Formats: sequence, C-alpha cells, structure tokens
Amino acid sequence: MVKDSNLHHLPPQIAVDSHTHLLPLRLSRSIRAFFDANVELKNSSPPLELDEEGGGCCIVPSPGPMVYSSDPTEAVEEMLGELEEHGEWADQGEPVAVWTLPVGDYGVVDARLRRFWELAEALRLPVVVHAGSSALGTTDVDELDDIATICARHPNLPLILAHAGHPSTSKALELTRHHPNLHLDTTPVVNLPVLKPPHNSSDSHHLLTLATTSRIVFGSDLPNVALKRSVIAQGVREWISDSVVRVMGSYEIEDVSHEMERVCMVAEREVFGGAAIKLEEGVRSVEEAKRELGWEGKARL
Repeated sequence: MVKDSNLHHLPPQIAVDSHTHLLPLRLSRSIRAFFDANVELKNSSPPLELDEEGGGCCIVPSPGPMVYSSDPTEAVEEMLGELEEHGEWADQGEPVAVWTLPVGDYGVVDARLRRFWELAEALRLPVVVHAGSSALGTTDVDELDDIATICARHPNLPLILAHAGHPSTSKALELTRHHPNLHLDTTPVVNLPVLKPPHNSSDSHHLLTLATTSRIVFGSDLPNVALKRSVIAQGVREWISDSVVRVMGSYEIEDVSHEMERVCMVAEREVFGGAAIKLEEGVRSVEEAKRELGWEGKARL
C-alpha cells in the first residue's frame, strides 16, 4: 500500500482497486465457470487474475472483513466484532475495513443498522454500498433514495456507491452535487461499463470535477465480473479523456492541449489510487471513534 500523502509520484497504472471480492478458490472458480457458460465475451477474466494482472495493485479491503448475512443484526455484530478485534489497524494508520453491504431483505436505512452507521461515521470509515437489489446487479432510481438519506444523516461518513448506481447513474451524479460525502466507483455490472461522459455539458463538467477531486475510485469487482481489469481500466481512461475533450476542447487559452493533458493526468491519478488512499488516510482509530460517540466505558463496541 502506498502511504505517502504526496500523490504526484503515483504512476498512471492502477494503484488501488477498491472493489474486489477475495473469495475461496473453489467459489471463485465456480463464479468464473458461470460467466464462461453464460456470457460470451472475448475479455473473460480468469479466476486468479487478481494478483497476476494487478502488478503492484493494492487490493482494498485489506485486511478488512467482508460481511454477508441475511440477518442485519448478525451482520452488524460481526462487523463490530471485527473492528473491535482489529482496531489496532487504525491506530497504526492502516485501513480498518471497507464493508460492502450484504445482500438481504433489508435496506441501508433499516433501524437495525443504526449502530454500524454511527460507528462508521465516527471512524470516518469508507463504506462501499451496492444499493441495487436485483440479481443482475443493477440499481433502480428509487433505490438511491435511501443512499441520499444515509448521506444526509451521516455527513462525515465516506460512502462509496458501487457501480455508480448503474443504470441510474444520472441520479447518482445528481446526488453527488448535494452530498459531498458521496463517492462513486467504476465497477462494471457484469460486462457493462458504468461511467461515460454525459451528453449534457454541465454533467460532463461535474463528472470531471468528481474525478479530479478524489470522489471517484477505481473498482473492478473481480472475480464477479466478465471483463479483465485492464479492459475496465482502459474504459475508465477513455471516459476521462473524452470528458476532458468535451469540457475543455472549446477553451480559448494558450497551450490548451497541454492543460488538457494535465487535467487527464490529475483525474487518472485520483481515480486509480489517489482518492482511495486519501479515504484510508482519513480513517480514525477505534478509541477516537468511541470518544466521539461517548462509548469510552463500553467493553465492546
């Protein structure tokens, strides 16, 4: 993991993949077999590509837990137990955890998740949320209403919307205008890229602003995806470049091509690692979070 807060030295390749599923080999192979049997793509991704293709890529969460449970009370207890047991990660300046909300018959505003959201906000803990309930991985527009509610209730919580809310990306972009703690990730939905330059020039400018101000993080969803990480990354670079051309192509400034290249480099640096590193650096220790919440005397979280 790159720890230097001076990010100008970061190479253009992927430094952090913020959305992966580190699964047992047998399960990973079963997922790959499903995609191989049901998705006809030339860019199918083999099951063990995480390390092979990533090069120097840092996988997040690491070593934080991924909690899957149909019972929200059980899920919260499991997560709080993990944070209590491994709280020294935060004390040492390491990432504590990034939680992908488990798929179950409940939503993010379920009252049984209250303690988790309170603690996550006090920790400044980045939380990845897949808002959609569809088995296809998509998110309906109205399913983003609860995301807006959580962002408003917990303004110091860094919330990362998985798949940028695809195909409801326009609504997700609109929510980022109102909630500065809302981030988007680039994770495809099976074989569909989720971010591309909007036709509206104002939205194109906003998307580029999000990319250059550390509010979009790179994610691949490996191995739960039918695209190689390199293909996903190339698609991200293309929409960044297209957005820069749309926004800056008509600028009447001296040496506009040089300025466009600079903005592309800034956006890539943030999306491919800088934004995730900044989020991790902002994570507090469990003891700091307890003090903020008034939980110092509690034996457990």
